Amino acid sequence: MTLFTPFPVVVVPEGSVERILKAYPNWALLSIRSVDVPLAVHTTGLRLNLVFDDVTHPSPVANWWTPPSITDAEKIAEFARALARTPPSGLVVHCAAGLSRSTAATVGIGTVLFGSAGEGVSMMRAAVKLAYKRGWRGDKDSFPNELLVEHLDRALGCTGSMVAAVKAYANRRGA
Repeated sequence: MTLFTPFPVVVVPEGSVERILKAYPNWALLSIRSVDVPLAVHTTGLRLNLVFDDVTHPSPVANWWTPPSITDAEKIAEFARALARTPPSGLVVHCAAGLSRSTAATVGIGTVLFGSAGEGVSMMRAAVKLAYKRGWRGDKDSFPNELLVEHLDRALGCTGSMVAAVKAYANRRGA
């Protein structure tokens, strides 16, 4: 199934964001970083800055890492609702590598926009492919962060359907 979003969505590594927003300064931005310093780029579009590490299973041994929280998921859900209310010209979602945290967030955004976790996964796949096609990312791999997906599933009331859709995606691609 081909999804139609009222605006382009791309999932990219942090290094591509500045180039994209210079070309498209009114695109919305979801920025996920490991440090509490906002990315030094300008956008006139809606912006959400989050700070957490790519942790999938909190560990007392690795207590210096900050895992994604339910609060982070709730912020992504509200950001997605704002995008649905006032669609931007485009949306850039990034984390350090554009592989895990950003793809999980994009599944959540797609779930809000399309009303189904399966369609959220489809939107994430399309966003990765579009960024690859435009030369904004070096590969087509994506590995949505499991812990963030679990939190988004709860925050959006998906009762396990988002977790199941992401696991089905991972099984199809052999992860």
